[in-house]
Amino acid sequence: MFLASMIARESSFYYCDEHFSYIQSDIEKRIFGIMLDRIGDNEQLIFTTHNTDSLRNAVENDVFSSLPQDSLLDELEMRWADES
Repeated sequence: MFLASMIARESSFYYCDEHFSYIQSDIEKRIFGIMLDRIGDNEQLIFTTHNTDSLRNAVENDVFSSLPQDSLLDELEMRWADES
């Protein structure tokens, strides 16, 4: 139901509070990845879990391609350095 509501764009805010705490962690990661693929630009997802170690490693290694793109900040810093 949760994934269906995201796909149907029923809201702009989704809160998933440990719905998958009893699911094997690889399946939970896969479902989380699907959620990240489906989330729109103007939508927000809050996802809580007890499987923190595996999920934390996945996020830190950008498995879900969810890290912010910060190259514009690098460009801004370089411009400011050139002006100094």
